[in-house]
Amino acid sequence: MLTVRYLPVHVLATPNGRDAMPALREAMARWEKSGLVKFDPYEGERLVCFSFASLGENVAAHTSLSSEDANYVPICFNQNASWSLATGWRNMFTFGAENMVAIACHEMGHALGLEHAPSDADSVMVHNDPSRIIFQSRYPTNYDFNNLKAVLTP
Repeated sequence: MLTVRYLPVHVLATPNGRDAMPALREAMARWEKSGLVKFDPYEGERLVCFSFASLGENVAAHTSLSSEDANYVPICFNQNASWSLATGWRNMFTFGAENMVAIACHEMGHALGLEHAPSDADSVMVHNDPSRIIFQSRYPTNYDFNNLKAVLTP
């Protein structure tokens, strides 16, 4: 099992001052359902850091993978986006705003070593295509868990 450390911030404020950590913790829990990864605020083989910055138009978030240090992975969310921080069942009814849980699940997939999935896959790793966002999985699926297992198995 891969243990991923994340910085134990109590509040990661969006640019409008709302706390994004509950949505990020839900995304972590979605990946933990695979049984292949555990997120821990205090220890782990890989460190994931979350932040907000200006990323330009049509970019909701970006994960930086470095060949120099594969165990340090910054995930940055666009500070200019309108973010929905809905969690749980409310998350399924958020439209007209970037869905923090869904996008965090996608970006965490990159941090775990996954590439984009084919556009017809039932996967959270399908590259965001606004024409099919309703049909794209918002959470990791068995397709993603199987790919994660392949990536983590030597």
